[in-house]
Amino acid sequence: AWFAYRVNTSGGNETIKNATIVNALNLTGSTYGGTDSQPIPWAPIGTQTNIFEGAMDGKGNVISCMYVKWDGYAGMFGCVGGGAEIRGIGLDSTCSISADLSGTSALDGTSALVGAVISDGTSTPQVFIKNCYNQAAVSGKTGVHTGAFVGTYVGTSGIGGQRISNCYTTGVLTANQGTPGAI
Repeated sequence: AWFAYRVNTSGGNETIKNATIVNALNLTGSTYGGTDSQPIPWAPIGTQTNIFEGAMDGKGNVISCMYVKWDGYAGMFGCVGGGAEIRGIGLDSTCSISADLSGTSALDGTSALVGAVISDGTSTPQVFIKNCYNQAAVSGKTGVHTGAFVGTYVGTSGIGGQRISNCYTTGVLTANQGTPGAI
């Protein structure tokens, strides 16, 4: 939560762009009153104004009890781009990611890892996701903007894109409208 807060309020501060997960993480938030059945909600890392452009190395560690219900781009990461790298992260079946259908945001992108890839128009790829897996349930607004690893792409068409390698999902993907994509 500290890393998400720092990225989301940094204004591009270079000193907090990279992180390593050194142990398995249980994001219940029991210190703050969260329980396994009602974990403290997770705020996605990266916003439209403070895009995550660094590297997150999970070192193969598992994240459990991550609960995201977000009005906007929803996932472990909200907005990434600029050559971001996400590797070695596993989300287990106790995690749940969903778009807040009662919210007022018109933004639409939901996935276990990245709600939206925001193109800077120059980096290739905009994000590289490798050696990750998802067992979490993912529920988005629309099928065309709901997936296991990336919800949507925003920016210049044909510039950058995303690269996903050696990843898999077994989590259930649903959408309020339409059929979600596997990626």
